[in-house]
Amino acid sequence: MHRVLFTVFDYPVYTYGVMLVTGFIIGILFTILRNRSRSISTDDIMDFSLYLLLGGIIGARLVYVFLHFSEYTGSLISIINLREGGLSWHGALLGGLIAFILFARKRKFEFGELVDLCSPGIMLGLAVGRVGCFMNGCCFGEPTTLPWGVVFPEAGPLKRHPTQIYELILDIAIVVFLLFREKNKKFDGEIGLLMLSAYSLARFFVEFFRYSPPRIAGLSIAQYLSLLMAVVTVIFVVRLRAGSASKSSKNRGG
Repeated sequence: MHRVLFTVFDYPVYTYGVMLVTGFIIGILFTILRNRSRSISTDDIMDFSLYLLLGGIIGARLVYVFLHFSEYTGSLISIINLREGGLSWHGALLGGLIAFILFARKRKFEFGELVDLCSPGIMLGLAVGRVGCFMNGCCFGEPTTLPWGVVFPEAGPLKRHPTQIYELILDIAIVVFLLFREKNKKFDGEIGLLMLSAYSLARFFVEFFRYSPPRIAGLSIAQYLSLLMAVVTVIFVVRLRAGSASKSSKNRGG
């Protein structure tokens, strides 16, 4: 692990934070490159990114603290200390969704179009952020005897699944999937829904290897949330695609 990337005047700069910022910047640049033939300006993307950053961080931290509140009862001030990790993807989703809605309403953008534009970049940024998790030594997996097992200092001497790397690989695969599906989307917002469903399934899978107590009936809380999200988003995609196909059929018939 390499938690501290470097120091500035004896002040540690953590790899986790640097990789989060790097992932955020890469996600923005990727979205700007994809936006060349669209109506949303680069300035709008930059402004929206600030909304997404603030909403995502606040939501991610609040949900993480809620789920791990016992870790903070001795020092409530540590709740605002993000340098050593402690973010929930489901919380980031909730905060980011609120940011999406607020920005779209303020600028009068079509919500679905904005979501579809940004979804591949969001997943790419999330993949980069997982490198920070790995270097920080958090979000580690269950013990394993597999040759690629990694010893995480905070988890003891046993080798464990590098679940951060598993998720990174799946995140990149999701980016490729979204870019491929975008060419054949049937309605605005479809790519955003597919991002949520694909990532939820990926997270559900990774959680089997991740150290995630407590578990209920063999599944972690994150798995129940991911499964619920996957089911809901898949239902929306199927129904909206069917509605779009029906509308197209009627238009051709008319």
